Amino acid sequence: MDTPEILSNLFDKKTVELLKVLLIKEDIFYLRDLSRETKVSLATTYRIVQKLLKLDLVKKETKGKLVYYILNKNSEIHNQISTLVLGASAQDPLALLRQGLNEKYLGMYEIYVLKGKKKKIFIISDFIDSKFASEVIKNIKEQTSEVLDYMVVTKAQFDQMQQMGLVPKN
Repeated sequence: MDTPEILSNLFDKKTVELLKVLLIKEDIFYLRDLSRETKVSLATTYRIVQKLLKLDLVKKETKGKLVYYILNKNSEIHNQISTLVLGASAQDPLALLRQGLNEKYLGMYEIYVLKGKKKKIFIISDFIDSKFASEVIKNIKEQTSEVLDYMVVTKAQFDQMQQMGLVPKN
């Protein structure tokens, strides 16, 4: 029996199903969409999301009359829940990226993440071979099914991008 199956037997199957979908989501979500996607009633989805709000695993946002939610990947319990629900392979793709780059280029690069609807990752280094970075990214996709939007640039190129206003300065 695998971990998600054990969890489903120990805990409410609907909660486990919602958690699986939420942990994979990259963007905001609406209760109605989450309910449809998981085939869990809207009332039950609401009840579960309220529990997740109390645990700080989910954050609630409002824009006018619209209410939407975002998975809080910075919460204290995110990694624990992710490992429990999705298994040990459900590591943070950025952590996997750093781990992969460190195998050959320890301390010889920086990672800059431009956050938005889809994170854009800049690997800043005068040493990293783009082919090597591409292999690391490919391995991450195989492990997590997540596609990373990335670019390898030199320090001078990145500085110029910031000067031009293409990338905000830290």
